[in-house]
Amino acid sequence: MISQNIDAALIIAYRRHENVSKLINILSNQGVKRIYVAIDRNSPLDSNSLMDVNKTIEVVIAASKKMPGQLRVAIHIENVGCSAAVLSACEWFFENEEFGLILEDDCIPAQEFLTYANYSKKIIETNGDVWLFCGTQFAPCEKSVDSWSLSKYALIWGWGTSKRNWNQIASSLRKNGIKIFSKDISFAEKQYWSAGAKRSNSGVIDAWDNILIQRMLSLGKKAILPKYALVSNIGNDSAATHTISDSNWLGIKTGS
Repeated sequence: MISQNIDAALIIAYRRHENVSKLINILSNQGVKRIYVAIDRNSPLDSNSLMDVNKTIEVVIAASKKMPGQLRVAIHIENVGCSAAVLSACEWFFENEEFGLILEDDCIPAQEFLTYANYSKKIIETNGDVWLFCGTQFAPCEKSVDSWSLSKYALIWGWGTSKRNWNQIASSLRKNGIKIFSKDISFAEKQYWSAGAKRSNSGVIDAWDNILIQRMLSLGKKAILPKYALVSNIGNDSAATHTISDSNWLGIKTGS
């Protein structure tokens, strides 16, 4: 077992019971002391999801009985949707933890992800401009000579932060009228992310990451990104909500 200083992790689960089981095993084997699993209920508009969600609940409840005190479970009474499921899970998690990492059930981390998370924790705790660390990287590794970099974009396929930062993030997400004024950001970029945030706030799309990035651009916050992808999103399956088509960004081979 690898000893890590990252003591807590959150798994946001829905239909992928096999992935959830895999994530629980990965985190437990790497020494994570407290594993939280938040499960959204099946969508009433998709009868096929009922069996999958029930299987996820069954697998997680069985695991919690084998891991008393280590695995904690929260299950929604009814379906709340992608964005609300993530945000409510994070609220629950950071009510109980000062720092941790977050993985959705389609994001599989490399072994080095926790080592990277532990290193990132030191940066986040000493730099108020850094809101979170991310395990995803889309740029070719030759674009950076460093093992990590700061970015104005958060890539939230596997990420983490502190309770302090989450409170700031959550507060900014609840506020309207936050605009991007930085002269370092192009007009087209401002328009793109502001429009995306508006679409999410109005419910046109069920996503929260474009609001997060719009707030980061507005407030000058940064994310830590690794040189290589340390988390691979494998979510273009029958349970997918957003990643339903082939993409160069899905199933990326993780680095070290």
